[in-house]
Parts: sequence; C-alpha cells; structure tokens
Amino acid sequence: MLDAVGKRTFFSCLRSLTEKGVYITEHLFFPKYHPFQVMIGSFLGKKKAKIHFTKPNDGDLAFLCSLVEQEKLKPVIEKCYPLEQIVEAHQHMESGRTKGKIVLRIT
Repeated sequence: MLDAVGKRTFFSCLRSLTEKGVYITEHLFFPKYHPFQVMIGSFLGKKKAKIHFTKPNDGDLAFLCSLVEQEKLKPVIEKCYPLEQIVEAHQHMESGRTKGKIVLRIT
C-alpha cells in the first residue's frame, strides 16, 4: 500500500495489507504518531512499513509503469469521473473518505 498523501498511518492500513504486505509512505512526520508507527512496524510480524524519499523523475515513472504492466503493482481505483465532472471529483477527494484513487477520464 502506498500513501503518497499522508492521510493514512501504518496502523490504520494493517488490515488492508496481505500477510507479507508493505506499507510505503512519503510523509514520515504526518499524520500524528506516524514516525513511531513506522519505527515499530518491523516488530509486528511480517507486515512492514517503509519510507520512500525521492524526487520524481522519468526513470521512476517508467519503473512504476513496468510494475503495473507486469501486474506486480495494482492501484486501487475507487471512481472514474469524466473531465466535465472535475468539481465533483475534487469534492469527493477532499472529503477524506476515499478508499482508492480518483481518476479523471479525458476523451
């Protein structure tokens, strides 16, 4: 599970992870108590917590694309919106109740 926004903690995602699942975050200090959870996560069993620090670049994007194509990375898409409904899509995302990614469909 990848938390690129800093809305979920390792502990809040434990039930979503497979037995050997890995929680990856890009926000060490957000949300509250998050550093503590990441540090002790390794002692809680096979589920792990990791921190990812990087600057986005073409190589990383190509690597992620290859993982998706190989079905080794499966993004969770909650809902697709046509571009004409961008306001509704943004409101849905800002509600904080999303369980996956929100996709804008451009035709």
